[in-house]
Amino acid sequence: MKNKIKKSTKLCAQAVLLCASVILFYGCRVSDVREITIDVHNADVSNPTCVSYMEKAIKTLPNSNHVKVKALPEKSAICVTYDAMAVGRKNLEDALAQAGFDAGDYKANEKARSMLPQSLFLKAEPTKE
Repeated sequence: MKNKIKKSTKLCAQAVLLCASVILFYGCRVSDVREITIDVHNADVSNPTCVSYMEKAIKTLPNSNHVKVKALPEKSAICVTYDAMAVGRKNLEDALAQAGFDAGDYKANEKARSMLPQSLFLKAEPTKE
């Protein structure tokens, strides 16, 4: 009988310890939501389709399903809200570049860019001589 009580007490203590570990593990995870501006140079961010393409490109990154992208046409930029504990700024810029957009210091992947509709990009201003 004493063995059964000891065994039962031991199992109960292990269950409590396991529950406490789970609570502490999840309790330590703190998000770090940030909002940044990324220059996208010659992309037409006033075009909602363009911004949609950019958001889809960013959401290909792991742990980026809660990212939000907002157009800033007056700055030729986008505002990105993201969890910095899950993804970094350079990852965001690189994802945009790999999708065919100039982003921050990253140049667009030319092959990807050639596959995007030209309506997503600003028309080059003719040079005056």
